[in-house]
Amino acid sequence: MLVALPSKGVLEHRTSSGEELRLSVGESFSQADINAGRVRYVHQMTDDNDRAMKDRFIFQLTDGVHVASHEACEIEVVSAQASAVTVWNRGLTVQQGGRAVLTVDVLNAVGVDGTSAPRNLVYRVTRQPRLGRLGLNNKSVDISLPLPEFTQADLDARRVFYTQTIEKTGSDITDSFQFRLFDVGVATPLAEGEFQIVVKQAAAGTSATTLTLDVNVPVTVIEGYRTPLTSDNLHATFTQSGTSKDQEEVRDVVYSLVEPPRHGQLLRSGVSVEDIFRQSDIDAGRMEYRSDASDSSMMDYFLFTIFPATDSPSSSTLNPATSQKPLFFSILIQPVTKIPPTVVRVRKPEHLVSLGSGRFGFLLTSSSLKATHPLFDSRDVLYQLRSRPLHGYLEHLGSRRPVRRKFSQKDVDDRKIAFVLNEQTQATNDSFTFRVLDLNRNYVDNLRYSLRRYRR
Repeated sequence: MLVALPSKGVLEHRTSSGEELRLSVGESFSQADINAGRVRYVHQMTDDNDRAMKDRFIFQLTDGVHVASHEACEIEVVSAQASAVTVWNRGLTVQQGGRAVLTVDVLNAVGVDGTSAPRNLVYRVTRQPRLGRLGLNNKSVDISLPLPEFTQADLDARRVFYTQTIEKTGSDITDSFQFRLFDVGVATPLAEGEFQIVVKQAAAGTSATTLTLDVNVPVTVIEGYRTPLTSDNLHATFTQSGTSKDQEEVRDVVYSLVEPPRHGQLLRSGVSVEDIFRQSDIDAGRMEYRSDASDSSMMDYFLFTIFPATDSPSSSTLNPATSQKPLFFSILIQPVTKIPPTVVRVRKPEHLVSLGSGRFGFLLTSSSLKATHPLFDSRDVLYQLRSRPLHGYLEHLGSRRPVRRKFSQKDVDDRKIAFVLNEQTQATNDSFTFRVLDLNRNYVDNLRYSLRRYRR
């Protein structure tokens, strides 16, 4: 199901009659459509056609019952050159003494005309790396010897790797290897280039750092309303171990917005956030999302990267974000509903109890008073008084104050609401009337709660 369309082209779906229909937000296609070649991306010509550029569309997977979080399909648009092959060469980062696999995300040769099979596109290494070696996970290849060549099919299968072996001191250093790309049976190279490798040095006095996004759970908000963003929805940690004091240090994490929400705002203490916020903001309850009710697809999202914060709170001294693919946070927007709350039970309380200080009355509990709503939790299901008791009053036991107008189902669930009898009353029966409503002002009216004291 499409959430956001590509900006530099269009998506088309071919029907059974052969007609190409342009897809819009909210429309969908299936895996069977993709397998059958019925979905295509068509680039629209612009003034930027003389250089490579990127496009993407955003979607959600669903089986009709369950819905996954937002994902992106990245599209690289390349100029149609004379060469039949275009090489994407993005380089690699590896830790000192570490090993990394070369994937199609960092090195990829694509036949523009679709005629060059991956197994026929051969990278011949013309200069080996100086600080490490290339290897191939293949039983027929001796991994102790320098790798002379590999194919695009090897890259597709994640068989090519680089191992950093020679120790160097100082700041981050670079390694590289040079290559020429050939099509099998053709003597002239299709392309040539140098693949850059950045070797990251471990900071002095440290042995390991871990930056982890361990919670990324979509938040749900009512259209036009706001909802808290908590650590149950979004949580990341940065741990640095092996310090000079042989301790483990957990530091704050910065979320850097790559793309803010499209149909609402992120708020920190009520102020719009456009650049960064921290895990400490989330943990302290300062973060919210506010829907602006502008989206008919009932979905929103924002893209972000994460990186550790420095000890200084100033944004100008934050550690620069490392190169990483932006992450998604999904926001599910519930439409304003006309469904009222459901009154589950209204029963007389059974036992007169002591409320302290010589006072007696009845506790209102969920076993005697209960209302629910399919879209709201108990704190947003409200009881609004229409008439008050004659021989006592309702009190919130948490604040020790009389209930003037309304209380919530959560107050009842937490046993915070009590009917307090007037000290001198001799009456055995009393009642109050109320309505049950939700945040959208849908309500059930003309309800009565009766209380009866049995004389001994």
